Amino acid sequence: MERNGGAVLLALVTTLAACGDARPPAADHNAAATSAVRPVHWGYAGEEGPAHWADLSPDYSQCRDGTRQSPIDLVATATDTSAVFSRVYHSEALSIAFNEQAVDLLDNGHTIQVNYEGGDTLTVDGAAYALRQFHFHAPSEHTLAGQHLPLEVHLVHQASNGGLAVLGVFFTAGAEHPGLANLLAQLPTPGAELHFDEMVVRLDWLIPEEDRFYRYDGSLTTPPCSEGVSWIVMAQPIGASAAQLDSIAGVLGGNNRPVQLAGEREVLLVAH
Repeated sequence: MERNGGAVLLALVTTLAACGDARPPAADHNAAATSAVRPVHWGYAGEEGPAHWADLSPDYSQCRDGTRQSPIDLVATATDTSAVFSRVYHSEALSIAFNEQAVDLLDNGHTIQVNYEGGDTLTVDGAAYALRQFHFHAPSEHTLAGQHLPLEVHLVHQASNGGLAVLGVFFTAGAEHPGLANLLAQLPTPGAELHFDEMVVRLDWLIPEEDRFYRYDGSLTTPPCSEGVSWIVMAQPIGASAAQLDSIAGVLGGNNRPVQLAGEREVLLVAH
């Protein structure tokens, strides 16, 4: 789907075709370099929860001191009716991993993560970002009008200079979702990684048809909460059955960071 005109170019050339870890597990939103040193352990509850992340390591100070943190409540401060959003999909074999804690650059928290080594890209304002991985948060991390949705998927892209762009998609209760059905049928146990050469999870099943989306500048939603992340969050949720949503929620166990103050940041709603 293509639309002409506007200053914002989002050319999404991404595909999913199987589930799992096709490259070394990437830290939650950052899928960059690897490290032999295990990061400081953090979680989503108690003394290791979001309120204490900055106390766990000096490297996590932005979780407390940052001024452009994510997630946020998505309330548009401006609207653009002329932006372009085009998508082309390919096929690629992937693998799936359930990571309680990544052992490379950044923590991965508790999530189901699919790592990707294809050549598909997201282009934002003329800059190309390669798809590295996607993962799930239940309930959603971003909110709409103050309300969480049952599930949010983050498709993480990285530019050659290390910059990150994340495409977020909400799920809500509806009909059974065929792509999630494949994932749920093959979930690994915590810490395990599985590879599939033939199972296909098509990315177009994970992206809504309607091309309204929010744009804002934010951060990683997990330690070290690094800022400078370009966020694109689709305004239209896609449906999944209540059983599917309950199943994923049961595995993830509430892996959402609370919403952060948007402050004076512009939140652009691109609507046609």
